[in-house]
Amino acid sequence: MATTTGATMLIDSSECTKYFFFPRDSNPYADIAPGIKGRCTVKDVACANGVVCKCTMVQAEVPCGYTIIHFHGNGELVESYLEEPPPACLHQFFNSIGLTTVFFEYRGYGPNRSSRDKLAITPALEDITNLLSTFHLQEDKVIVFGRSLGSLFALKLVSKHPKIAGLILDSGVASVCSVWGEAFEGHVDVAQLKEEEARHLGQISSISAYQGPALIMQAVDDRLVPFEQNARVLFKSHAESGVASGTPVPPPTQNTSPGVTLTTSTPPSPTTQLAAFDKGDHNYIYLANVESYHSIIKDFVTTHCGVVIPATESPTSSSSTTPQSRSEGGCLLC
Repeated sequence: MATTTGATMLIDSSECTKYFFFPRDSNPYADIAPGIKGRCTVKDVACANGVVCKCTMVQAEVPCGYTIIHFHGNGELVESYLEEPPPACLHQFFNSIGLTTVFFEYRGYGPNRSSRDKLAITPALEDITNLLSTFHLQEDKVIVFGRSLGSLFALKLVSKHPKIAGLILDSGVASVCSVWGEAFEGHVDVAQLKEEEARHLGQISSISAYQGPALIMQAVDDRLVPFEQNARVLFKSHAESGVASGTPVPPPTQNTSPGVTLTTSTPPSPTTQLAAFDKGDHNYIYLANVESYHSIIKDFVTTHCGVVIPATESPTSSSSTTPQSRSEGGCLLC
């Protein structure tokens, strides 16, 4: 059974890393997404120990003044998002409401292949330290979006920049053991792993400390990241964080529309929303709910994050191209 050896923490061991990350190569960014090529800027984000993460900014055509930083899942690439066809195209949706997008690419992934031998979760999370300064971003004009494993990076970023305007988590991970527990059983010391997760990843402490608005989205039928142990826990941790100890937490409100239930915290709780989608699963939450997924995000950023959509919205494609899956595939990917 794997335990801590020497200076290496269990959570950074190869036994854990092989489940947390699934790096792969990509094409050069210059050769993809010709429709947005003129609006793309690739910059090197300097990280510790000589690691460099190449990240991509897609400038909004009619900017609203806010930037959304996107952290993808562990089996995805930034390239996957840049080459998506409409209508299931996140950067095009963000562009349509005036948001400039920064896609963060992890060490070891795509153009960052040279750092693959340095891949481990705690140093990788620190790679976001210089992200805002590299792209000259003002934290109160930034919204952070983390999908699946990317939620760990999103939560780390708001812990470093508490004035960030908004936090969006898609299929966020509150507990790595709830996701990979069966794989770890018998191979790693789970008790030690839970202790290291709380101390070094700190998802619950990070979302509890962040007092800005948070939107948590997940498919109820997510078999990889269980809804109750993750989305529900993240919602509760954030919603209760602004209520004084010993004070009853006011019940949230619920609004049910076809395919999705939106639960919203009640003051004095910080603004917290939980969108529970009836359709889709971990890999298909977006493709199964494109219209409502977009609508909920648009309402969240305009109502709670200060975004004012430009009077002339940026153009969106009317293409009827069938959405293509960027499914992460394997049963332990997230």
